[in-house]
Amino acid sequence: MKFGYCVRNPTTRTYPEIRDSTVKVEKLGFDSIHVTDHLLGFDDSQDKKESFLEAITLIAALAIETHKVKLGK
Repeated sequence: MKFGYCVRNPTTRTYPEIRDSTVKVEKLGFDSIHVTDHLLGFDDSQDKKESFLEAITLIAALAIETHKVKLGK
């Protein structure tokens, strides 16, 4: 059985928080980590002007911090 982790709410979390949780998830043995695509991150309750970490850039940054886990969006 394989397990994955989805990075939630990149609008309310800083990159260091996302990085730390991603590294922790990898150490726990998860197989994959997925980030929310910027086109799907907004709903009616969010201000469309909020900062939002772009998916491909976030994956590239997390690739530097991880070693075994697969990354996707």
